Amino acid sequence: MRRIGTILLIAVTGILLGQSIVCPAGQGRRLLDEIGVTRGLCVLLGDEKCERAVELANSSELLIYVQLRRAQDVEEARKIVDEAGLYGTRIFVEAGPLTRIQLADNLADAVVVLSKASAEIETEAIRVLRPEGKVLLAPNKVLSKPFLEGVDEWSHPYHGPDNNPQSEDKVIVAPYLTQFLAEPRYAPLPQVAVGSAGRMFKAFGHVAFK
Repeated sequence: MRRIGTILLIAVTGILLGQSIVCPAGQGRRLLDEIGVTRGLCVLLGDEKCERAVELANSSELLIYVQLRRAQDVEEARKIVDEAGLYGTRIFVEAGPLTRIQLADNLADAVVVLSKASAEIETEAIRVLRPEGKVLLAPNKVLSKPFLEGVDEWSHPYHGPDNNPQSEDKVIVAPYLTQFLAEPRYAPLPQVAVGSAGRMFKAFGHVAFK
């Protein structure tokens, strides 16, 4: 009887351990389905143990930014992410109030708020979200962000098919600032960038520089 009891105990323990390993990956996939993107920048607010951050990094190509309120939690979270081999490459963790996310406007592809969100946090999440991105708020609230009225498209090398390089954009005004830099930082010439319907396309020529 003791042997049978021991075998049953080992079997039950194995099942429970197996569930604890399988569930996080399933949660990560469900979260990916909810945010609707597998690449780009995802912001996690309040992920103190970085469990969801690690799950998302292992289940996608997302770059993940975690912001926590307390400096002590940040240090512990960084250790967890570093042990997973993801710190500084796929996951970044910083301290700061959740009412002030340390990112530029219109930058994140998705924002996930894991704790109860005040109106200030909702407003801040929308600020850093790119147009047509998603904000997920606990427990089951979803917000989105439309394109600003007055945004112009640049669908041809000289703005439009009429080759008149005069933008009709009413949103981008001086002073002009660089919002972000993305690879490739060095590229051959000539190069042309066009944008339409929220997507950007870039063509590169044949002249290269060192």
